[in-house]
Amino acid sequence: MPKTPKSASSFRDTLTELEKLTAALEADDIDLDEAISHFETGSELASRLQEQLATAEQKIKKIKAQFAEPTEDE
Repeated sequence: MPKTPKSASSFRDTLTELEKLTAALEADDIDLDEAISHFETGSELASRLQEQLATAEQKIKKIKAQFAEPTEDE
């Protein structure tokens, strides 16, 4: 099995944590203070995931540009 890069593992771990918080928020047995805390933590995790995805997108664009075929204008 290929080794998972640390950033991918970190992304996966963060996403799993966010999913757990979401499930807890959807449960009927959570009190208001705990819900607010989960919401705040979940918002921070979602922001971190968005940043990681944006970074990954930029890397992919850079790689694609390196291997793009020249157009007829070039």
